[in-house]
Amino acid sequence: MGEPRVLSIYDLFPELRGKIRSEAVAAGQMTLGNLIDALASLDGGLQITVDASGSAPGQFRSYRGYYEQIEFDPCGSNSTVAEFLMAAQSANGSTMVGYKGGDFVMHRDTMVWCSSYGAASGLRLVGIGIADGGVVLQTKESDDD
Repeated sequence: MGEPRVLSIYDLFPELRGKIRSEAVAAGQMTLGNLIDALASLDGGLQITVDASGSAPGQFRSYRGYYEQIEFDPCGSNSTVAEFLMAAQSANGSTMVGYKGGDFVMHRDTMVWCSSYGAASGLRLVGIGIADGGVVLQTKESDDD
């Protein structure tokens, strides 16, 4: 017998795919693929911070607000573009466990959030800027969380 199939929330509730995705797109939220592509276009040696914390971004994991989406911690040790890019590339295609359980596969179309473990911060990743010779991950508070 083969490996068990990992279901996404959209397999169970297909009507959610359009609703959640359209809200995120309307808010200008970045996907994991957008993030990877943007970071890959930058100098890997540049320092990177999160606008909401002023700190380097941390690890990726399933987002507490929507387990099938991904978050990165607003405070961590990925202090260069190259380090954060490597973490993002590793997250792509990985299976992550939701806060209360369940396996969720992250992919290039997965929406990205900025949140501490166990919190549903409502901070969407909406852009990447250059300021003072470094890279700033730009977030925006969600209207629906």
